[in-house]
Amino acid sequence: MPMRRVVRSGQYQGADWGGFGWADAGVIISYQLYMMYGDVSVIHENWELMTRYMDYLSTTDRLGGRPVWGDHLSPEGGDAARMDALAREMLGVSLYAWDALMMEKMASAIGLPDVAEHYRGVYEQEKEFFISRYVNADGTLVRGYQTQCLYALYLDLLPDEASVAAVTEQLTSNIGRHNRRMQTGFLGTAIILPALTKIGRSDLAYMLLFQDENPSWLYSVMQGATTTWERWDSYTIEDGFGDAGMNSFNHYAYGAVAG
Repeated sequence: MPMRRVVRSGQYQGADWGGFGWADAGVIISYQLYMMYGDVSVIHENWELMTRYMDYLSTTDRLGGRPVWGDHLSPEGGDAARMDALAREMLGVSLYAWDALMMEKMASAIGLPDVAEHYRGVYEQEKEFFISRYVNADGTLVRGYQTQCLYALYLDLLPDEASVAAVTEQLTSNIGRHNRRMQTGFLGTAIILPALTKIGRSDLAYMLLFQDENPSWLYSVMQGATTTWERWDSYTIEDGFGDAGMNSFNHYAYGAVAG
């Protein structure tokens, strides 16, 4: 069954439409289903939806979708109300590049080589833009938050191996400064373990997986969690329940670890 299109023509420009990491779910879910099952029907059924979203991204001056949430609930300034504009902008460009990579692979899967080449070009365009705008002369990133480093490394958005080494050092130093704990929100947590594994630091991935101080998966478990919570500390033995205004006890984002 194709995903229902809930965005009507002209509504992309509204205050909450088109946010990266959320609005591109049509691309991400279609791609993940195809990768899991090898069934191209999900691509065919949602192709119009996906291409319309990519057409919207092409109007954003290479900055990707709207920064509605940023790296939501990141302890490192990722909450929508606090995260600095440049760091959020970096995520928008990164997600645009990732969407283009997924579209390239899906276009190839359904026999559209010219379209696949087009989306490869979009990815290369975004990579060049990312490098020119967010990579310092020494190869480091202008914002060394964990999530920004993770996306740059995971999506190969850096110019050379020296830059990869520099950003890897930024990332690992950041983790060390935070007492070997994640500082990622919804978007960063989704890729932190595979990204660390990709750069040859599976040791750090396992260290974070088995961390039991806040924030961590096992911290929630130690507070009694039997489901995935919206916040790492939605409930604590010491303080009880958090603010009921936004405190879901059945929330997917941090459950990405199950992948």
